Amino acid sequence: MSNSAENHSSDLNVIERVAIVGASGTIGSHIVSAIVQTGKHKITALTRNSSTNNIPEGVTPAQVDYNDQASLVAALKNQQFLIITLAPSSPKDTHSKLVRAAAEAGVPYVMPNSFAGDIDNVKLGEDIFLGPVAKAQRDEIESLGMQWITVCCGFWYDYSLAGGESRFGFDLDKRTLTLYDDGNTKNSTSTLAQVGRAIAKVLSLPVSLANDSDKNLTLSTFINKPIYLQSFLVSQNDIFESVKRVTKTPDSDWTVTHEPTRKRYEDGLAQVKAGNMAGFPKLLFARALFPEDPSVHPEKVQNELLGLPEENLDEATKAGVDMVKSFTMAIPQRQTPPISELREFYVGKSIHDVPKPAVVLDKARIARHCKSMLTATDKLGVGFRAHVKTHKTIEATRLQIGEGKGDIKLIVSTLAEIEHLLPLLKEYRDSGRRLDILYGLPLPRSQISRLAALGSELGEGSISVLIDHPSQLDSVKAFSDHAKFPARVFLKVDTGYHRAGLPPSSLNKNGLIEALAQLEAQGDAELLGLYSHSSLSYKDNTAEQAMENLEGEIQGCIEAVNAQAHLFAKNKELIISVGASPQVTAVENLTTSHGELSPAAKSMHHAIETVSTGKPGGFNTSLELHAGVYSILDIQQTSTNSRKDFGSYEEEIAISVIAEVCSVYNNEERSQPEALVAVGALGLGREPCAAYSGWGVISQSSYKSQSGQGKRLIIDRISQEHSIASWDNDEKKGGDALAPVPLEVGQNVVIFPNHACVTGAMYGWYLVVDSSEGNAARIVDVWVRASGW
Repeated sequence: MSNSAENHSSDLNVIERVAIVGASGTIGSHIVSAIVQTGKHKITALTRNSSTNNIPEGVTPAQVDYNDQASLVAALKNQQFLIITLAPSSPKDTHSKLVRAAAEAGVPYVMPNSFAGDIDNVKLGEDIFLGPVAKAQRDEIESLGMQWITVCCGFWYDYSLAGGESRFGFDLDKRTLTLYDDGNTKNSTSTLAQVGRAIAKVLSLPVSLANDSDKNLTLSTFINKPIYLQSFLVSQNDIFESVKRVTKTPDSDWTVTHEPTRKRYEDGLAQVKAGNMAGFPKLLFARALFPEDPSVHPEKVQNELLGLPEENLDEATKAGVDMVKSFTMAIPQRQTPPISELREFYVGKSIHDVPKPAVVLDKARIARHCKSMLTATDKLGVGFRAHVKTHKTIEATRLQIGEGKGDIKLIVSTLAEIEHLLPLLKEYRDSGRRLDILYGLPLPRSQISRLAALGSELGEGSISVLIDHPSQLDSVKAFSDHAKFPARVFLKVDTGYHRAGLPPSSLNKNGLIEALAQLEAQGDAELLGLYSHSSLSYKDNTAEQAMENLEGEIQGCIEAVNAQAHLFAKNKELIISVGASPQVTAVENLTTSHGELSPAAKSMHHAIETVSTGKPGGFNTSLELHAGVYSILDIQQTSTNSRKDFGSYEEEIAISVIAEVCSVYNNEERSQPEALVAVGALGLGREPCAAYSGWGVISQSSYKSQSGQGKRLIIDRISQEHSIASWDNDEKKGGDALAPVPLEVGQNVVIFPNHACVTGAMYGWYLVVDSSEGNAARIVDVWVRASGW
């Protein structure tokens, strides 16, 4: 319990010390700005240890760990007032952690993370799901002996106008407007700046009356009550007239449509119930504009009581129009709901009880594969660079990197992956680990400024690029000009796969190496070495073939070094980076083998030693392996049998798609027994596998009768949104009639995809299970993917 009742400055009847969470956020920045302008308060901003947000001037940062209560308590000690503003993506329990820490630290007053409409309108609060949450926050504050002040301000006018069609109905870029009903229903709204000013005013009041004759306004007036604000009481049509004045556009420039408010609410509600949180703002704003029960509170407004300035509607509208520009991303990406909402919806449920199709990852298997790879490369004394394109998540990247203290070496296929991983990369950088992020395509000119901006954000030496054509040197120079430090460069070698790169004997195409050396001498580039990516093993099915292919790749790069040795600086140390998951996983045969190595294993080991100690071309060279799909695996990978100690695909593959059976044809409706499954190419991909003719393999855990035991069900044919399951081709040989497919209408099937990279790209997030906990169907987390390019 809190001892805070008497803790608000025994000698002064004022609030001096204010702590805020989210000081640089949407509303937090406006609150801080207004409080700083009063000159009456010492402001402390709680920030994550890993946060890179800029703290506003005049504020003292206090770094905390939100999972460490002692850290929070220490930051809140001696504070008189705590303001909580949290992003929707914040973990669900963060608010409670902060409140409990405030109570332990003796903070007397808390402003909870609730900036909404009238809290007395209980029905509206329940309809939008936020009312009960806010009530629980206030109740917890009181139960711990503290007092609260909340803000009833309606929607933030400028922010909501800029937020897109799902809010006030405006798409300002496209100049479209969706009117709810006739667009005449009024709504109480407040600007971000006015909310900030109101909070600063209240915090600047005396805490309580000086004596019985004192009639001044005090902070105690608002204890355990809301501050009621309203910048404007406006309808959509009112806003539309203002938008046209501000943008100087006539009616003819706009496309206006109408939608029944209640239908819009129901549509948003259905989306949310189906797991699509993009429907939440739609239901939220539609419900606030129900004609019979809108979100309005004009009779309770306290703007005048607090001495707040009157605002101009067109000026606020202009702020919203200008804000749209700050919302615009460099490249449009798939909209993903906040992670907190995803976790709240999914975690704790069974994969069988969620909207389908859905993609599932088993983090126990991923952790096992990642650890196995790091152990093998460590034992062999070679470097390793993890490719993140398969999963594109922060969480799996962390598993690929492991617990070591060395350089962070990654490959990305898109810049969106770097952007998504920025918090993790900065965390590693700030802990003293060097970053080396390789953009895995020969550098396109269109990406230079964006890649350079990311490099500047991560620090000098953080970005590496590939080149295989002299024209790309202009891009390398442009990167250096933008980033103000040289790009680190790998020369791309084609060792037989013919997807990108130059043949070993032709690496100096049109003087490429000599021109690169000139750039290096100017300080505009740094040659790291040679890079090959060969996927020849995907067509093979033995460990020996995989090891032979890796050896061939290494030998191809050695050949390139020898052929061009006279063009490299004599003291140059070169990295030879080779791999693709089948070949690279094959090195584990060297570290897990019991007994004498096979001839292929011995030959591959010799090639590794040649790079590490043999000084090809007279240079000090080091070997680096790179791979990505090894972390998750799929039917393509396991069919290569590149590791002799691999278990079955049922035991090893970490990715699966769960889908529903729509229909079953076991009564001679077809030439063979089949089932119709509600997932197609847009949920599984359409990647072939050399080992069989299907598009995915159904897990035997999905079979409901014994008749199918010993046989394998596959996705035999596939269309855009659905597919056909039947017995594997091997089961169709011979004259015996095939057994019925052991599936039932309405049941779920778990499907192992052919290609994890493509299948994952069909979804915005993964549902994560942990088979090590004994229940491989219970969702324990949600991992959001990077999307876009």
